[in-house]
Amino acid sequence: MSEIDSVIQKAKELLANSNPEDALQLLSQYGQDESYINDVKYLNILGETLLENSEVEEAFKIYSRSIELDPNGQVSVDGFFNLGQIVGGFDGLQYIIKGCTITETQLQERPAQDRPHWLKKIVQGLFAQIEIWMTDLCMEPQAETQCQDLIAKAIELDPSNPETWTLLASIRISQQQPQEAQEHIRKSWELFQVKKQGLEDSADTAASDNNNNNDNNDGDVNLEYIEMIQPLLTLAKYATEVGLFDVAATVAANIHDITDDLLEPFYVEAFSNYLAAKTLEYQLKNPNAVDEGDGSRLEAINNVKLSMDSEGNGATEEITEYINSALVALSNGSRIMYASSDSEDELREQIGFLVEELGGKAALKRVEKLNKNEGATINEDNWEDEIQE
Repeated sequence: MSEIDSVIQKAKELLANSNPEDALQLLSQYGQDESYINDVKYLNILGETLLENSEVEEAFKIYSRSIELDPNGQVSVDGFFNLGQIVGGFDGLQYIIKGCTITETQLQERPAQDRPHWLKKIVQGLFAQIEIWMTDLCMEPQAETQCQDLIAKAIELDPSNPETWTLLASIRISQQQPQEAQEHIRKSWELFQVKKQGLEDSADTAASDNNNNNDNNDGDVNLEYIEMIQPLLTLAKYATEVGLFDVAATVAANIHDITDDLLEPFYVEAFSNYLAAKTLEYQLKNPNAVDEGDGSRLEAINNVKLSMDSEGNGATEEITEYINSALVALSNGSRIMYASSDSEDELREQIGFLVEELGGKAALKRVEKLNKNEGATINEDNWEDEIQE
């Protein structure tokens, strides 16, 4: 792996782990180096990093430079896709369509072993088009039809891509079709599990092979594994939105296998378990309630107040299990909050609200002690004193 490729891979890992500031600091070190600023792949990751740091104007300049150096997309079409999303509207759509056209040509001309890469790029371009139709062009009369045609093409090209089914779920949510969205979320999660297990098996095989010297492949597997974080987090949020609270909690919990240093997955896991507990509470109080499928049931569930005794137990054993699962996730999330000041204020406030809803800091302390007694380790040695009774 070349020095430039190594820097690019490190920057991608930082972005996947929600560290855009560190990624920008890394890449900026090479901003005056001719070999870097004339490298299309470096420019593309720099543009992406600038976007993640909300420096849109600078990102526009960088992507424009990337396309200038590689007008036919022989090195990468990322510049076309990302510049299109920055420009937006019909003008932005033309950049993305050009990138997709280039990619389709590459797919036909490149050798068979390169097909997965270019297939993935085509699907990314279709996703980018859908995003514009769902945002900038959502009021256009053909928007819904365009989204449907584009997602159908993505599924036809690569039906095993879990992100395609996540995006289809998003479209169905926007169309107020929650039951269909639920089906697609479940499908996406099934495919993500297959992908995640496959990457873990590949990593284990490489680690156990003492004669393995293919650092490039190892790095690619590791990067692909890390890059699942944000798509999984998105899937968990959609699952919560349509009432699949168990699925949402499971998806969020699986992110911890990839990294346990991000706060938001712990919050999503806790929030999903909290809503699952409230769902059971709602059913106890409204045994004859019928789900009309219009979102009113979810609103009613959200308005339910959990009944808990002085020991933090819910109205039933199952409700108590959900409450405790939420508290365990919040306990682990608190470790991250106290260890870092980088957490978003809004997320901290949401966690604080959830803690109070589930019994306050005393409840966190109780669950921490319970898990210690059962032999579980859920926190670092240097943070538990931060939680006061």
